[in-house]
Amino acid sequence: NKKKLTLRAGKTYKLKVKITPKNAVNKKVTYHSSNKKYATVSKKGVIKAKKAGKGKKVTITVKTTDGSKKKAKCKVKIK
Repeated sequence: NKKKLTLRAGKTYKLKVKITPKNAVNKKVTYHSSNKKYATVSKKGVIKAKKAGKGKKVTITVKTTDGSKKKAKCKVKIK
C-alpha cells in the first residue's frame, strides 16, 4: 500500500497487500528486508525499524508465491 515510508527507530508498521484478481486462488506472499540489521519484516508484513538503522534506508520487497513473479517494493527511511 506504500512505496515510501518513514519510520522512527523502535517503531513498527503493518504493510497492507492487495492481491488481484480478487478471486485469486493463491493469495500468499513473502516479505524480505534488504538489510535485516536496520529493519526486519515479519511473515505478516510488520516492519520493525531498529535503532542501529537511524538515518539509513531499507527496501522491503513483497513477492507472490503463485509463480507469477509479481512483486512490490517499499522504501523505508529510519529516523
